[in-house]
Amino acid sequence: MGRSWALWLILLTLFFSACGPADLFTGQWQSKTGSCQSDGPIPACNEVTIGQYGNDGAGIMRVYLNDAFNVPWPTCPCIHLRDGKKVGNTITLVADLSLCPMLAANYPNQITIAIESLDDFTAELKVQAVGQAPSTSGVQLDRLEDNLVKFDSHHPLRQCDPDTESGIGLGDP
Repeated sequence: MGRSWALWLILLTLFFSACGPADLFTGQWQSKTGSCQSDGPIPACNEVTIGQYGNDGAGIMRVYLNDAFNVPWPTCPCIHLRDGKKVGNTITLVADLSLCPMLAANYPNQITIAIESLDDFTAELKVQAVGQAPSTSGVQLDRLEDNLVKFDSHHPLRQCDPDTESGIGLGDP
């Protein structure tokens, strides 16, 4: 009887542990200094915040014109990432361009963001417009945080605000 309780306890633990954040991609990532590039649909000086749950994920990507991360991309400084699917060491997310009308007009099909984990602290990001040739080069990312506590969605610096970040110019903060 003691073994059956232990087995049930192990099964329940495994079942409920799959419902919490997974740590392969969860957290705050930022382009490594010197690895930013301008080819492709989105400039690649990025801060990416991802929440991964099992094999699913979502997040926010902030886009900058420099690797000091102090000049937001005026076309689309903030992009919601949705419908993330993890396969192996890569998570692929769909860029929601609803805050970026100019970008959406240029790429009406879809833009995907693929992030491949290289180890616990580094990853490679590739941006691809659906229907176009995939990017041959990626941007190296460093992991700044491995949790979402410091970067929760209610923090004013971690939200995509449609009034100030709609890709038609930044308003007053």
